[in-house]
Amino acid sequence: MKSALVGTIVLSLAGYTAAEPKPEGTPLALRATVRGVAGVDSRAGFGLGLISFGGDLHLSPSLTLGGQLVGQTPFGSIDAGAPAAFGFGGELTLRAMLLSDSAVVRPYLTWNLGIALFAGRPFLPGGDIYDFLVGGGVGAEVSLTRACRLGVEGFMLHESNGQGLGPFNPAFDGFGTAVTMTWSDGAIVTLTGVPRARPGGRTTRFPGVSLDAVAGVVGHDALGTGRLLAAQRLADPVLVVADLEYGAFAGERLIEGGGALVLHLDESLSAGAHLGYRDYAGLGTTVGAGQLEWHATPAASLVGLVHVERNVLDGTRWRAGFGLRTYVRDSLMVLVGLGFNDLTAPDQSFEDSSNPFVGFEWRLPIAGAGWQVSLYGERRISTFDVAGLRFGWNMGDTPRDSARHDAWRRLL
Repeated sequence: MKSALVGTIVLSLAGYTAAEPKPEGTPLALRATVRGVAGVDSRAGFGLGLISFGGDLHLSPSLTLGGQLVGQTPFGSIDAGAPAAFGFGGELTLRAMLLSDSAVVRPYLTWNLGIALFAGRPFLPGGDIYDFLVGGGVGAEVSLTRACRLGVEGFMLHESNGQGLGPFNPAFDGFGTAVTMTWSDGAIVTLTGVPRARPGGRTTRFPGVSLDAVAGVVGHDALGTGRLLAAQRLADPVLVVADLEYGAFAGERLIEGGGALVLHLDESLSAGAHLGYRDYAGLGTTVGAGQLEWHATPAASLVGLVHVERNVLDGTRWRAGFGLRTYVRDSLMVLVGLGFNDLTAPDQSFEDSSNPFVGFEWRLPIAGAGWQVSLYGERRISTFDVAGLRFGWNMGDTPRDSARHDAWRRLL
């Protein structure tokens, strides 16, 4: 079951320090949502209707955390037997706004994590009396009045019956639409304000350098490497980035190096193209990637990646991902998204190829003049779970500065 998004919600509970006095209003709102979901793959012809009611807490101009009570009922039929007629539970929702509150139409990304309970029979035959719900999607909202907002969403939902530790995991995957309404006692005012403006770019002519100490695991195989990255500005807005990684994976030597050409266009857009080479256990692989980031607000950036690699054993493999970098506060960056690890594998369902990826970088308060130290963790598109320490010099005062001005890191 895809429960890696739990860490994202926990990390997003912090907020920015407000730069301006906040106007009168409330950060709280009531929310009601109606959803319809149609199953895919083996659940085609079967679906769910869900209704939820709860509240929202507006943490910052870009982040809203919600909690709802959820009821669900199935429609259609499945070959395995009769599903439970009704389920009831709770759900947490994280919503990231992509435009400021003054926009007429405000697009957003949303992720949800919940649990549903069933009496009498499981939701799907062979399951248990409980379900976990994990999903995400895109939406847009408009203000009907000063205190009332209407939203429409498109999303995907995964519901699993809790037998993932065994050989059989009855699950439901589907795509759906939702209509949502929110009401507040007056105008919405977030807990924290817009992040303070910061000067962009380094003032020194020397390149920025970072060194990562990385430890990770995928399945039962361990990864341990060191990664060196150097970023040098040629002329605004052009940056060149070189990186070298050396270590071991599953007891075999791993070495990978490459370079990238990057454009940082003011505060609106960053784009990079990477070309590299990997040697693992004597097998050489050519690696290429392109990444585009739209800096939608001072606190949020949409990022998309296309990755390709080729060797004589596996041929050509494609990987892709899209997600959101959120700068929850000056010292903390949170990354969430959906990745597709192998787009070229034959007879692979959406469930098999897609995986959520999450990550964070916390800039520790122990840096000196020009020096930075960070703690980070990632669930990568490549399904590696890694954590490590990052030591940097001249790489920007905050994770936001590093991503938008002074360096560049592609999704992995």
